[in-house]
Amino acid sequence: MWIKMKIFILEDDPRRMEYFSRKFYNHEIIWRDTAEEAIQYLTFNYGEMDNIFLDHDLGGKSFVSSDEFNTGYTVAKFLAEYAHGNFTHVIIHSMNPPAAIRMQELLPGSQVIPFHGLFERITS
Repeated sequence: MWIKMKIFILEDDPRRMEYFSRKFYNHEIIWRDTAEEAIQYLTFNYGEMDNIFLDHDLGGKSFVSSDEFNTGYTVAKFLAEYAHGNFTHVIIHSMNPPAAIRMQELLPGSQVIPFHGLFERITS
């Protein structure tokens, strides 16, 4: 039996979002492109999510420090505090390896799969 999933995606690149939309066309996708918008949405809807995909570098920037506010790290930190260890399936699809590892350390059980290999890994 097929089940429609609710998938939250933090991503600032419209081309990547188009790709996500094609791959998950049968599912409900919630897309946010800033850390602030993501936190606002997840504060009230976290429990409804089946999967969460997090990018790190937002705002059109690359290899951003996790110390900046508008990053996936800020959202991962929020989830770590908000979910109290009860994590929805989280995939970190950032192409910034040091930042992705820092995010994964906050979210036990999450997976780091860089975007360029994401869909071959989750569909195989």
